[in-house]
Amino acid sequence: KLVLPTNSRSSGSTAFYLSGDGGYVFKEIPGREFRVLERMIKDYKEYVKGHRDTLLTPLVGLYILTPTPPTTGPVRYLLVQGASVPLLTPGTVYDLKGSTVGRVSSSQPLKDLNLIEETSCELRDGVEQWGIRLGARKKRRLMRALERDVEWLRER
Repeated sequence: KLVLPTNSRSSGSTAFYLSGDGGYVFKEIPGREFRVLERMIKDYKEYVKGHRDTLLTPLVGLYILTPTPPTTGPVRYLLVQGASVPLLTPGTVYDLKGSTVGRVSSSQPLKDLNLIEETSCELRDGVEQWGIRLGARKKRRLMRALERDVEWLRER
């Protein structure tokens, strides 16, 4: 069962909806993205299923909805499982909005200002370099997964 907020818009001005349990995201996508995903969805689903450490979000399906009566053209949607990264077990959960106004919390989920306070920052050549602390083993796993995912996508 989907809970469909009426005013949820991504930065690209497309609608997106979350399921009540946060397990699924239903997102409006442009026709060109739909066509690209349509060509690769079978391979994509097989890749995600076969690579437990992938950082790619599992796709459930692609849908085209046509209003009746047709007042606009068809609207294309992508249904994905909620974003999670199995190889990284969260020790701390953040609710990030990209703003620092009123964005601090004393309990989880923490907010944007908490993340800024708790991540490492170094000044290199006059430029701030931000980082997330990972142990060596998790960093290797994360980098391997990222490199494998990028290579797989590049081949498509």
